Amino acid sequence: MSSSEAQVKDGIIHPSSTEEEVQQWFRSASFSISVQEEYQQYEGSDILSLTLEDHKELVGDEAGSRIFELLAESLTLYPPEEEPQTSIYLSNTFLA
Repeated sequence: MSSSEAQVKDGIIHPSSTEEEVQQWFRSASFSISVQEEYQQYEGSDILSLTLEDHKELVGDEAGSRIFELLAESLTLYPPEEEPQTSIYLSNTFLA
């Protein structure tokens, strides 16, 4: 079994999923051709970073909600990465 088939078979889009794997996921979930075409250029990391509102804007309320719900397992396993926070600590000690 190829890694593409495995990633579609487990029903989860991974951050490392390719555009083709994302398309296979849409086909396996029986989404319409028009929905599949809307996500044609998306890789796993791209689609997992979209919000519910992003999906609704792309394909409408019904399909967008369904996609978001189906992606919930992927989002639980692979939450979007947050921007790293940098802390700077200042001392009130002066060097002479």
